[in-house]
Amino acid sequence: RVADAVRAYDRAIALRADYVDPHFNRGNAMLRLQRHEEALACFDKAIALSPQLALAHYNRGTVLESLGRKSEAMDSYRAVLALEPQHTQAQFNLGSLYLGLKQFDAAVACIDRVIAHAPQVAQAHFARGSAMLKTNCVREAIASFDRALAIDPEYADALSNRGAARLQLKEYDAAFADLDRAIRLNPQRAEPPFLMGTLLSEYKRHEEALQQFQLI
Repeated sequence: RVADAVRAYDRAIALRADYVDPHFNRGNAMLRLQRHEEALACFDKAIALSPQLALAHYNRGTVLESLGRKSEAMDSYRAVLALEPQHTQAQFNLGSLYLGLKQFDAAVACIDRVIAHAPQVAQAHFARGSAMLKTNCVREAIASFDRALAIDPEYADALSNRGAARLQLKEYDAAFADLDRAIRLNPQRAEPPFLMGTLLSEYKRHEEALQQFQLI
């Protein structure tokens, strides 16, 4: 069906190359087919024809992220936000890219804007907590993870990171509870067993600690 749609868009473009919709829709089809370079070319053409089309800038950003071209993706998300300042997904994606670049102040500024408009997005609270943890604002990080878990009690990554924060504060019993639950929810993730091994070492439970390290 996608291939049929692409052929229809190609016919539409052949009839009227200056019409934005078939270029944009063809880009979405290429995205579904994971043909990212072709999708990018389509979104570039759509933007050239209609620079105010925020969704084309957004989709261009997601394609560029998939291609590992993060700086260009950030430019695309900024273009979205210039057109639609309350576009929370573009704001969140931009904040996540800043977080990956260890630009924590910029990341938190973006994520705070997401939370202001969409306070029930657990991932936003998690991202904010992760940034706070990286800057050693441990209590503030825990508060953000608390909010993420209030929204999604089975958010394994939030449990793991809250456990890591509590481990830093030497709140060992609370850290144990978080890490144990994180491991039960997502046993394939390496970080919680490592943290649990570290915690068990603090309890002098060395054989159990070794078992956790062997899970990594």
